Amino acid sequence: MDKTGHPEFADIFDMEEIQQIQDAFAHAANVASIITAPDGVPITKPSNYSRLCRKIIQKTGKGLENCMKSTALIGAVSKEGRAVVQPCLSQGLWDGGTGIYFGDRHIATWLIGQVRTEDSDTESIVKYAKVIGADEKEFREALEEVPVMPAEQFAIVAQTLFLTAHILSRLAFQNLDKEREIKRLRQRISEFEKKRLNDEPF
Repeated sequence: MDKTGHPEFADIFDMEEIQQIQDAFAHAANVASIITAPDGVPITKPSNYSRLCRKIIQKTGKGLENCMKSTALIGAVSKEGRAVVQPCLSQGLWDGGTGIYFGDRHIATWLIGQVRTEDSDTESIVKYAKVIGADEKEFREALEEVPVMPAEQFAIVAQTLFLTAHILSRLAFQNLDKEREIKRLRQRISEFEKKRLNDEPF
């Protein structure tokens, strides 16, 4: 539970199953993926992350800080039928994200990305190495390994992500509602048993 007593993402879902779903989605779509708390703190382990992001950018303090800021901003999404798709606010690769909700409460953000499009400006992205204090040569070499994907295709992948996250949002509420019903049922059974042992009228 969080500080207000509300359930958090890990209270509602089987994290091993969620990790398997995330891993499968990332590898099938050839994107990186992770689920974070609304503030950008990771909940799951990264799936299919690029060497550029995991081994270079996020190994610098500034790079990691900017990644978390970008994640939190992408997580501030609408619930109007689509995912957010935009360049990462730190290095310019394309990212997508959508919220997972418990009722009206944003409990997690599912992110995909770390892809280039045909129109990505390599030189502009490489300039980010200097901003975060990374080695430019290593940065450039790792950038060449990042998948290239048509913008239209990435938008389709992001929309598929939204639909999957929407199902998880619905399951989140259903799961907790069932859990509460089970607790109520157990309490009634306990009261019934207590009255039976005490020969009290029902």
